[in-house]
Amino acid sequence: DPAVLPVVKSGVNHWMYDYAAVKRFGLDPDRLPPNSHIINAPRTLSHLYQENPGTVKIVLGAIVLQALVIAFLVMNVLRRRRAEAALREARDQLEEKVKNRTAQLAASEESWRNLFETALVGLYRTSTDGRRTLAANQAVADMFGYDSVEGFLAEFSPADAYTDLQDRQTLIGQLERHGRVPSIELQVKKRDGTPMDVIMSAT
Repeated sequence: DPAVLPVVKSGVNHWMYDYAAVKRFGLDPDRLPPNSHIINAPRTLSHLYQENPGTVKIVLGAIVLQALVIAFLVMNVLRRRRAEAALREARDQLEEKVKNRTAQLAASEESWRNLFETALVGLYRTSTDGRRTLAANQAVADMFGYDSVEGFLAEFSPADAYTDLQDRQTLIGQLERHGRVPSIELQVKKRDGTPMDVIMSAT
């Protein structure tokens, strides 16, 4: 008898909607019929975690580790760049100091040379053995009867210029003992052999 057959008021079927269609038509998922299913939806991290938590943990751990490694490398690069910048700055400062000091020394040398060459007293510098004249000014060249400094440097022999050779030994001895000779009276010979009394100092 059909009247005794049970009436099934709910079925096993459910409303199913395609994710792309829902998005295309601008449907609100919250306003879909109850128990509706959306298929072909993008897989979220929570879905993946529910399906395979171990794999998700490994992947996340690898990502975090990679981020830490990248951060460490970036910090090293930044530190190296700062160090290189500091080195460049220090090098530039040192070069500037060397340049300034070189300019000062050049100016000082030029000033000394001008003073040496234009001094009214005779000045000359010799080798330690007294055989060579290394530098001289015009005043000393004139005193010894030379026309030019060049001629004086080429011909003058300090060791042979003393009338009494013992005077040179006395001068050298005082210089070695005291480091300087403030004043000593000696007799030397001009270019033509004429004797000349001089007051000499040495350092």
